Amino acid sequence: MEDPRIDMRLFDLTPQSNIFVLASGGCNALHYALDSNVASIHCVDANPCQIALVNLKKQVIEHGSHQDLWKMFGVGKHEALDSSYTQNFRPGLPTKCATFWDKNIKNFQMNGSSLGFHYHTGCGFITRCFRLLKEDHLAQIGRLFELSDKNEQIAVYEKYLEPVFNGILSTLLINVSTQLGIPSRQLGIISHKSSEVIKFLNARIKYTLTELPAKENYFYHLYIFGHYRNDCAPEYLKEDNFQLLKNAHHKISVANAYVADYLNSSQQCFSHFALLDHLDWLVHNPKLLEDQWRAILSRAQRGAKLIIRSYFSGFEWLPDFAKKQVDISTNIDAHISTDRLGIYNKTHLLFVK
Repeated sequence: MEDPRIDMRLFDLTPQSNIFVLASGGCNALHYALDSNVASIHCVDANPCQIALVNLKKQVIEHGSHQDLWKMFGVGKHEALDSSYTQNFRPGLPTKCATFWDKNIKNFQMNGSSLGFHYHTGCGFITRCFRLLKEDHLAQIGRLFELSDKNEQIAVYEKYLEPVFNGILSTLLINVSTQLGIPSRQLGIISHKSSEVIKFLNARIKYTLTELPAKENYFYHLYIFGHYRNDCAPEYLKEDNFQLLKNAHHKISVANAYVADYLNSSQQCFSHFALLDHLDWLVHNPKLLEDQWRAILSRAQRGAKLIIRSYFSGFEWLPDFAKKQVDISTNIDAHISTDRLGIYNKTHLLFVK
């Protein structure tokens, strides 16, 4: 999950835009779908769990109410999901997705010691770490998401949240190497010392929660508390956008596939690519990285825009042959400085020649 507000500013969409995006649960794809300039969104992921999640969200939007959508993906708990899932949501799911949710739909249900859906995601590990804190400590961290004054944000962060990164929980939180989807090779780009990784992430997170309005930062509210708030949530979960989303989610097609395989078999040319940090994962394998780039460029329109996030400070993810076929924007700092997630070293905007 990345900040879709930044993506939309960098994309600067025009009518009949066709977007290729890594699925990653579908949050960004659903955000893109709200824009009337979007003609199609091709949501692709090699992880079948992510694909199952996108497909379930689409079924809830199509056949459910806003309350269903909010309870399941905002709060993470739905007290009457059994019948809705069986009768309304399951019939439209692809077979493999239905099989997945038959086993996992209980993660949304309110029974026993269930903490809710968001505790069962990769980032749920982080939320479980924060639950080790005392209740009054968590309540003080919660104040951060209600403040408008920058100095007050800094004071609360430094007193209550920063010690979490520097103290006993740092040993547990280093597991972000897998739980936030950051591979160990990427963390090695930052440092091979866990203390330095925590220092790096703390600096990034501190910026987003003190220099930017924390009350708008639904990312870290979710990571810390395991749910969104009505006034601090993704656009696709807001009630005012539900009818628009109900009409627009059909723009999204979903495929469980590797990036190169999908692009090489597609007839669609794309005007925009949201590649997340995908290319960082391939730097260790030059042949695989080259294959990805050849597939991307083969389906990119002239002038297509690519958003790439990376932990590298340079362009290790960009092979020499590809450098000749793209221009790299040097004028996006004003946009990326407002990124509410902000954990990457660099965000790049490329244009295909």
